[in-house]
Amino acid sequence: MRKFWKTLLHFPWGYLLFFLLFGAGGVLYLLFPSASVSWTGRILGGLTVVMFAFSGVRLVGQKKRGGVFFLKMLGCLLAVLMGGYMLLFPDQSLPYLSLAVGVYALMDAGAKLMLSGQANRHHLLLWWALTVTSLLAAAGGVFLLRFPYVPYEENIVPNAVLMGITMLLCGVGNFLSAFAFHGVRLREQKEREDGATTVVIDAEGARRQAREANGTEESDLFTMQ
Repeated sequence: MRKFWKTLLHFPWGYLLFFLLFGAGGVLYLLFPSASVSWTGRILGGLTVVMFAFSGVRLVGQKKRGGVFFLKMLGCLLAVLMGGYMLLFPDQSLPYLSLAVGVYALMDAGAKLMLSGQANRHHLLLWWALTVTSLLAAAGGVFLLRFPYVPYEENIVPNAVLMGITMLLCGVGNFLSAFAFHGVRLREQKEREDGATTVVIDAEGARRQAREANGTEESDLFTMQ
C-alpha cells in the first residue's frame, strides 16, 4: 500500500493537467472556431492589461531610475497597448494566437521526441505513439506559423480548426508523456538499484576471494614449517 501511494505521489500529474487544458481548448476550437478566437482574444487581452499595468505601477514605486527602469516601463507600456488592442478587437488577435500556438507546438514536439527516444531505449511500447503524435503536432505548428501571413478574412475558420487539431495533438502528447516519463524514471531507478546490488555482490565476492587467498597462504606457511 505504501508503494502505491509513493507511486501516486511521484506520478507526473503536470502532464495530465496540460492534457486536460489542451484537450478542452482543442475541442472548443474545433466546435466553435470563431467564438473561441474572440473569447481567447478577450481573455488574453484582459490578463495582459492587468498584469503589465500592475507591473508598471510597481516600477513607478521604485526609487531607482536608470536605463533598465525605462526599458522595463517601455515593455510594460507596449504590452498594455497590445493587450488593449486584443481586448477591443478580439477577432483580429488570430495571427498572434497562431504564432503562440505554433511556437509552443514546435518546442513541445522537440521535448516529446527526446522523451520518446528515452522511452525507446528503455523498451517502452508507447514510444512510437509519442513519436507520431509529436511529429503531427510539429507539422501543425509549422502550418500555424505560416497562416499569420495569409489575409485574415480568408483564414479565421480553417486556422482556428488547425489550432484546435494542434492543441489536441499537444494534449494527447502530454497524456502519453506522463506515462512515458513515469516509465523511464522507474526503469532508471531499477537499473540504479540493480547496479548497486551488483556492486555489493562484487564486493562480497572480492572479500571472499581475499579471505580464501589468505587462508591458502596460511596453510602453505604451515606446510613449509
